[in-house]
Amino acid sequence: MTDKHVKWYISFALGALFGGLVFIMLYGVRILNVTYDDWLLTGWYDLSQHYVGWKLYRSSAWHFPIGLSDNGFYPYLASVIYTDSIPILSLIFKIFSPVLPETFQFLGLYGLLCFMLQGGVAKLLLRRILPGEVHCCIACIPFIFCAPLWQRMFYHTALASQYLILMGFLLFMYRDRIGSRVKRIVLWSGLGVLTITIHFTIYGIVSVLLLGYALWEALDEAGNKVGVRVFAAYLLPYLFSTIAVFWLFGGFYGNVSGGAEGLGIFSANLNSLYNPIDYSRIIKEFPLTGGQYEGLSYVGIAALILTIPAAARIVKCRKTLWEEHRSFIISFICMTAIFWVTALSPVVAFGDHVLFEIPLPKFIYDAWSLFRASGRFLWPVMYAYILIVIYYSRFEIRDYFIIVLAAGCLLQLFEFSEKVTNIQKEYSEVKEAHFAADPLDTMDWEGIEHLQFMHDYYFGEFYGDEIRDQLIGYTEFALRHGMTVSNFHYSRDDMDGVRAYIAECDAALKSGEPRDDTMYVFRRSDVDTEELQEKYRNVRYIFTDRDV
Repeated sequence: MTDKHVKWYISFALGALFGGLVFIMLYGVRILNVTYDDWLLTGWYDLSQHYVGWKLYRSSAWHFPIGLSDNGFYPYLASVIYTDSIPILSLIFKIFSPVLPETFQFLGLYGLLCFMLQGGVAKLLLRRILPGEVHCCIACIPFIFCAPLWQRMFYHTALASQYLILMGFLLFMYRDRIGSRVKRIVLWSGLGVLTITIHFTIYGIVSVLLLGYALWEALDEAGNKVGVRVFAAYLLPYLFSTIAVFWLFGGFYGNVSGGAEGLGIFSANLNSLYNPIDYSRIIKEFPLTGGQYEGLSYVGIAALILTIPAAARIVKCRKTLWEEHRSFIISFICMTAIFWVTALSPVVAFGDHVLFEIPLPKFIYDAWSLFRASGRFLWPVMYAYILIVIYYSRFEIRDYFIIVLAAGCLLQLFEFSEKVTNIQKEYSEVKEAHFAADPLDTMDWEGIEHLQFMHDYYFGEFYGDEIRDQLIGYTEFALRHGMTVSNFHYSRDDMDGVRAYIAECDAALKSGEPRDDTMYVFRRSDVDTEELQEKYRNVRYIFTDRDV
């Protein structure tokens, strides 16, 4: 049964069904309950931050640009883009907020959607390179039992939108069926708009794919001038539409920082494609440096098994491939080089050894730091690797291909089985969130409109339970009582403005003139109680486990 006998939407639906079933096998159905949010408040800190970022945006008054909220970075406005709260969904659900339950979380449902779209889009890709539905169904396994997809799902949920990368591949592989160039330009621009309203890193990845696609078409044209016009025809509408939408969501608002610290730490390793970290029962974990878990791009045991026959086929056909697909091969090499260089960062490591570090001018370093967790740029290389070895091994081992493919995919199921058990155990438990600020609910806070942190809490000093209580706990408390908070965690922010306002508040407290509508929060570790009472007079103090 070939793709001619099965409609594309049926094939897509089968892949989506498979992806959805795997999601439910892993995470169950409890987290699909939109009113159950304790699992989000007790999970990874980042997950809690993304969820509470949505709650802040939901409870804020409307502003323009439409992605801004006024209650997470008081007295400044800040964009929902920088809480990684999946801005497009946050906007949609904010619009419908009046008819939604008071507690409403969409991350569970979005996780299910990610798995379904991952399976559905992968199935459409495989239809282009495999002879039948059975082959395609089996070959879906490496795309759904996929290390970076699982790693990101409820850690950085927006980054589990791996289906967006596969959609970029879809535009490559269905180029001949899309029709006019205008339609292809519109589809690429639409994909860019979608990605920039979900996560900036995936937008960066898709942008490189767009550059490769435009180069491919430009090289196909006769004459350099025509090629340049074709390249510009793709690039300009894409940039205009995505930058406009980014502006509309408040991405350029205020004095936010451009890059962030961590470039060269959160990178890929030269072994990343073959390093399962903790996602294999078959292959041991290889050493890494620092934060290189960000570069997890393990191709899976099935793809590794198919590598040798695929490589043999490519070597045999190299002349024919170059003659027939020269433009695409040049484009592919350029894209792959960009992805590898970006992912490895200026600090290139193999295993736990740094091989060399490239000194960069400040303007290049700052631009690169827009994607400080650069290791993620290896994901499209991983997906391309899987597709390539599936396609070329098919022609090399011919009659045995389906057997080898099935055996490899069965091994991959076994490979991930320990991770399956761990995830099932974690999500089978009913969670209940508690914070140090919870006892404050029993007090009367009428007239208090603002919660002001008298420190900047960021990660140089602590991370984990303390920051959860400090930031998530107090922000939850503030939301329950209709208060703003002064410096919620935004990935790009104006910390100079925050520190200036903290200094202004400190001066007001020292002069005995605190604002009547503001609750000031100190870390106990930062202040001595007697010193505090001596410095700040005419102030009422309340002590919690960690704070004053």
